[in-house]
Amino acid sequence: MLRSGPGLDRAPEAALPRFRPRPSASAGAFVGALVRNACRTLILAGVLVACVRLFVVHFHDPAGHSPALAEGPAWLIPVVAVAVALLALLVAVTPIVGPIFGVLDAALRVRAGLNGLAWGVIVMLAVQFTGDAFNAIPGGHEVVGLVLGSAMAVVTSHTHRRSVANDTYRTFNLMAMLLASGSLASMSLTPTGHWWAHNFSTLGTSDDVAAMCFNGAVVLSGGGIALMSGALTRALTASRFAVRRQGLVGMRVLISLIGVSLMGVGLVPIDGATGLHDSFASTAGASFGALVVGARWFARRMPRTLVVVSDVFLVFLATAWVAYALLSLVNLTLFEIVAFTLVFVWLITLVVTTHRGAEQAALAAAERGAVPAGSRVPAPPFTLATVRAFALSARDRGISTVMARSPRVEVEPPGLNLVSLGRT
Repeated sequence: MLRSGPGLDRAPEAALPRFRPRPSASAGAFVGALVRNACRTLILAGVLVACVRLFVVHFHDPAGHSPALAEGPAWLIPVVAVAVALLALLVAVTPIVGPIFGVLDAALRVRAGLNGLAWGVIVMLAVQFTGDAFNAIPGGHEVVGLVLGSAMAVVTSHTHRRSVANDTYRTFNLMAMLLASGSLASMSLTPTGHWWAHNFSTLGTSDDVAAMCFNGAVVLSGGGIALMSGALTRALTASRFAVRRQGLVGMRVLISLIGVSLMGVGLVPIDGATGLHDSFASTAGASFGALVVGARWFARRMPRTLVVVSDVFLVFLATAWVAYALLSLVNLTLFEIVAFTLVFVWLITLVVTTHRGAEQAALAAAERGAVPAGSRVPAPPFTLATVRAFALSARDRGISTVMARSPRVEVEPPGLNLVSLGRT
């Protein structure tokens, strides 16, 4: 065993590597976790309000306007509350206990399933509260809710399973769900009757809790989009995308405009300054249209999936506008819901496709540098200092120079047996 002593030569202290403990989480990650937890709380509150309203009020009075919750079956309120609380507990505990018990993959599957379940429930409840709008469709709102809810659950579960490790995706997914759950709570509480016969913004005109739920959700989600414009496009700065400098700035400006415009839609109800409200809505739509049209130009090697999705969305959006404005086949509410959905789906696609490319590039680089198991790997290039050590082996006794690359290492220099160095 070799150990450096006080009388032996040492490398200068400044030449030795300095080891600093890595913080467990950066300030940005901590803030992101707080934001996601706040979103989860608000989402659960919105879904809980809708569930209570559905079971206690909607079935008691199909018109959805019974005077008080207390007149319904009171036992449903605690049952729904307990069910939602258990769901929240499962969502919170799964990512913690999964790694501890060595079932991380199972935990990820559970989280993906819960995400899909939440989206499916929100969609089915939204269809339930707008049931009369689907009377012309065979099967009515029951069939529509089942089909749309199931499709949303499958798609979002698959997406979440592939991207759950990405903080940006998880945060933005919750922002979208916050808008959906706030709108759902407003649908369940609004006294405006058949609001869908007018426009989506009618939910924010009742000057009560229903309007607060809708307007608050729009403002918060819009603010989240504006603040996340940099995070949503950060992966495009990688060299493999060959992003244009003006293209990156343009994307961030357009995404910020969408967010700020949504905030304006929530802050200025349509029954107030109607012209200003419509200007905010038009700005959001125009900004999204510019994003979709410019997808091919912003970067020279934009992910093919994103380009294809952009083309499909552009055609779909144009078709919906023609069906609404020129042919009067759909009303303004349906057109607005389609536009809202396309905005959030496109931004999620942006995050998923660009970050997935980063993961694949990192994996390819790791595979290129891999060596067979059991191979002797040379010391890394950060070996910075030499020390004088005394060999106690039966062969080649005496002082020898060896390299020290960490506070405690094991090396085998030429002419010496295995040497163990203490702290240098």
